Amino acid sequence: MDPVQILGSLAAILLLAFIAMRMFPVKAPLDDGKVTRNLQRYEPDAKISEIYLTEDGKAALIQLQAPANALGLTVQLGDRVVCRVITGQDIKRADISHGKLVIHFDDYTQPAIKLAYGIEVLPKVQDLVNTVATSGPTKDMHHAA
Repeated sequence: MDPVQILGSLAAILLLAFIAMRMFPVKAPLDDGKVTRNLQRYEPDAKISEIYLTEDGKAALIQLQAPANALGLTVQLGDRVVCRVITGQDIKRADISHGKLVIHFDDYTQPAIKLAYGIEVLPKVQDLVNTVATSGPTKDMHHAA
């Protein structure tokens, strides 16, 4: 295949994606109500304690009372909201790197995620994630089956 055709096709795709992004922006970032509704739809038995929205409003980490030893995670991808309940067994650790919370998972399909929080919230959410990660069954028991 001709490199000019490939580059031309790539340029056309990028141009169309840019135009679509400008014409149809996501105008409603996540808020507490949207996070609660979507997490309750995903996990009806979840009991929310506190919601930590990222600075850009595209993701939220949720402290849960139930299920025990778990956190909620919601991410807005375009006009969709994706939810996940993360147990302590799923999390290796949380670090702060370049002003973002980095959660390392015990999952090769998604080894880590980065969430942008304000400097005053970062230590609190890091402690929350690391507390959930270290409580409950040990990692060796999780992999013993």
